[in-house]
Amino acid sequence: MTDFVRHEPCPRCGSKDNLGVWDDGHKWCFGCGYYVQRNGLEQVQELERKINNKNKELKRNHVTLPSDFTYNLPCIAKSWLNNYGITKKELIDNHIGWSENDTQLIYPCFDDNGTLLMYQGRSFDTRLHHGIRFKTQGACECVYHILGNLSNKCDSIVLVEDMVSCIKVARQIPCMPLFGSTISTERFIHLGERFKTLLIWLDLDKANYAVKRGRVAQSYFDDVCVRITEKDPKEYNDKEIQEWLKLIL
Repeated sequence: MTDFVRHEPCPRCGSKDNLGVWDDGHKWCFGCGYYVQRNGLEQVQELERKINNKNKELKRNHVTLPSDFTYNLPCIAKSWLNNYGITKKELIDNHIGWSENDTQLIYPCFDDNGTLLMYQGRSFDTRLHHGIRFKTQGACECVYHILGNLSNKCDSIVLVEDMVSCIKVARQIPCMPLFGSTISTERFIHLGERFKTLLIWLDLDKANYAVKRGRVAQSYFDDVCVRITEKDPKEYNDKEIQEWLKLIL
């Protein structure tokens, strides 16, 4: 049993990332079918790289919540969340809290054992953070924070930028926040092992990027849809989100 490692440029067809590399050294191009047999030395080298990368991930993922983290949200945070219809139960279920020192709403992500993997803070006073709205601690690229009903009957997933959008979309269908707008090929590979249909839902300023990444995702899913709307999903109510999903899935 071999594990996929990375994508490389293909020497035959010239594609930038169609050549897949596995840990036993064999390579195969998803575009033209170019194939390289496995090599024992390369297998050892890939194993060493995997171990080193894993150790780096563990170091990056060693994060702690702000020292003043609390579940008691101030009025400004409650009012902002109420604008998007986030319920008290959803606040509790998603462990959403507050840091007064950073004036940030905190979205933490834990694994099944309760270990903190990462968190993202949404600032309500960007003057304290040099104009930056979001602050992320931990390796979000390695975190698959999927919300919603994950029954075996559901084989579709939606990717959105932020946590609040994710909570709202997950009322209808499994959804995962990107904690940004970057979507790596490794994420497609991982999600493609669990889901058959992918919907990438970003707002208008990410349109070109979303379409390009959607083309890449087609290699790993039976069906890929890209939805570009004028506003983030969190800006729409439940009925509007349902209508958007009906048009696609």
